[in-house]
Amino acid sequence: MKWRVVRGNKGSFDFGEGDAVVRFALAHGMKVRGHCLVWDHDNPEWLAQGHFRSDQMSQLLLEHIATVMKHYAG
Repeated sequence: MKWRVVRGNKGSFDFGEGDAVVRFALAHGMKVRGHCLVWDHDNPEWLAQGHFRSDQMSQLLLEHIATVMKHYAG
């Protein structure tokens, strides 16, 4: 569920791989625990090479965290 996988491009999110992990865990009575949503490794190239201003990066972080948390809430 790293940013590189969930948001490989700036314009969209893809929860397919993460959802597959969650489905497997639930089908086998396993718990799913969250992982850090922002990390300095495994970031997509568009983010790592984006040269964003501070305000732009803050907005991207807020959007990313809120979207992932909403998707996996509950």
